[in-house]
Amino acid sequence: MLPAQAAQAVLKTCLRAWVNCWEGRAEEPTYKGRFRSAMSVDIPQGRDLDITRVHRRWGMVNTPKVGRVRIRWTEDLPVGSRANEKNRITGGRLVKHALGWHIAFRVQTLERAPEPHQGPEVGVDA
Repeated sequence: MLPAQAAQAVLKTCLRAWVNCWEGRAEEPTYKGRFRSAMSVDIPQGRDLDITRVHRRWGMVNTPKVGRVRIRWTEDLPVGSRANEKNRITGGRLVKHALGWHIAFRVQTLERAPEPHQGPEVGVDA
């Protein structure tokens, strides 16, 4: 059974595709065949994931309709005290691959503006 938020995201994407078609920005949407594409479920609300780190290599994620799932921790994620309004997880996607189910997190991060070059002028700068 598909979670309500994921079903609403599918309907929103479908409606957006048809609006783009009717306004001349895109062609008529084509639908993917069941066997030609990877099975995936979108989890649009990051607050529902409740990600916790168990120790150095493993963590736990709460997925809708499935419950608590153990994940392998491969990248630093903004969870707990590292998360704030500018650095946070905004959602995720469960994807079925040949090796099993994988989860991809959508992360919003704040990037610092580049600092001006402090060295001497060279090349195009001169």
